[in-house]
Amino acid sequence: MESKYFNRYKSLCKSLANLKESRDANIDDKFVLPATVQNYNLTFDLAWKVLKELVTNEFGLTDFAAGSPRETLKSAYSVGLVRLL
Repeated sequence: MESKYFNRYKSLCKSLANLKESRDANIDDKFVLPATVQNYNLTFDLAWKVLKELVTNEFGLTDFAAGSPRETLKSAYSVGLVRLL
């Protein structure tokens, strides 16, 4: 079971690396902007799911709507995993 969560985390790391590469890509290429948007969506989706696993498994919080990115981010903020800049 642990490997599923670790694999999701590894996918998040790869997705973040791909998103970082998009900063240096030529914006005039037709595929760059749509690919960057798609990669951002994937990265965000993976990020909130990894946060959900951390909040539920490491901090034991289960009293939030686990299928909601907003609620997951609120719960992660409440335990100190996320902070405002």
